[in-house]
Amino acid sequence: MDGYSLITGDYRLTMTYGTLLFGLLFLVSGITETHDKRKVHAIIYFLFGGTIIFFSVVEIFS
Repeated sequence: MDGYSLITGDYRLTMTYGTLLFGLLFLVSGITETHDKRKVHAIIYFLFGGTIIFFSVVEIFS
């Protein structure tokens, strides 16, 4: 995907999907923190992940 953006110069597509994957990483980290019984960290990860995913989906459909 990065090769596509370097060839075409279209960085909007790769940045948006990269940010979406980053948000999913935060959500998965939140799930693992709930399994480790660290609720405060899990809530922070869920909030960050949800916010990042929200804004990246808004950017994809705008």
